[in-house]
Amino acid sequence: FVDITEKAVKLLKGQSNDVIILVKVEPKYRDKVYEATKKLPIEKALRLAGDFDLAVITQETVLDKVLDAINNMEGVKETKTFISIGAIKE
Repeated sequence: FVDITEKAVKLLKGQSNDVIILVKVEPKYRDKVYEATKKLPIEKALRLAGDFDLAVITQETVLDKVLDAINNMEGVKETKTFISIGAIKE
């Protein structure tokens, strides 16, 4: 009998930590960036009011691909990335 941790189970299932990417976009490019973001391997994309225009929720396993694509989109001015280290409530 082997006791496997929750983290190991996630890894074996191919799951990873949640990632939130906040994106600032030049106003004239927002619609174009929103449309291009829909085609990425993400779980959710949210339009925001405030300092950032877009929040993208994805998984750590595809972070490099998603972040590279977003940073290369015309009109993207800045990104900030946050990787979850655990859930407080699900």
